[in-house]
Amino acid sequence: MLKRKLGFLNKQLPFQFDLSQAQTVELVAKGRSVKIIKDLAKWSLTEANEGESLDVAKLESFLSDLKSLSARDYLPSQKGLKFDNRVVIRSQDGSEILNFAWTKKQPDDSMLTGVSSLVKTPFTLSAAKLTALSADQFFAKPNSEKASKADVSDQPSGE
Repeated sequence: MLKRKLGFLNKQLPFQFDLSQAQTVELVAKGRSVKIIKDLAKWSLTEANEGESLDVAKLESFLSDLKSLSARDYLPSQKGLKFDNRVVIRSQDGSEILNFAWTKKQPDDSMLTGVSSLVKTPFTLSAAKLTALSADQFFAKPNSEKASKADVSDQPSGE
């Protein structure tokens, strides 16, 4: 009975949210915090360092990947568990659509421990999609491609 009440039979429950309602994404990962807002269907950073721009394709891919995640196993309540990473997705009125936090507190490096606002019970999940996640991944590299193209074009062609 407890299993059904907490949604243990549904491994996708921690990630069932309506992505179309997302208006704000707040991400804390690997020591950096980023806030991204959608205004008139266009995503943008609220604050960026000089030369930084948002890679919208990477953000949308991450949000899509987030929806496709699933819990592997539910864990007994773990007091004092601290999470190093968090993503909070809010709707236009500011209400939380999803608050998902995760940390690498499993002996197996291929697993993470997470908790979601949609399911308060901690769970494990595969680290494959989230291990490389950092707030920096959403930034387009400033002028790096242009610089490398300029370097190539400045080289003598050998003619």
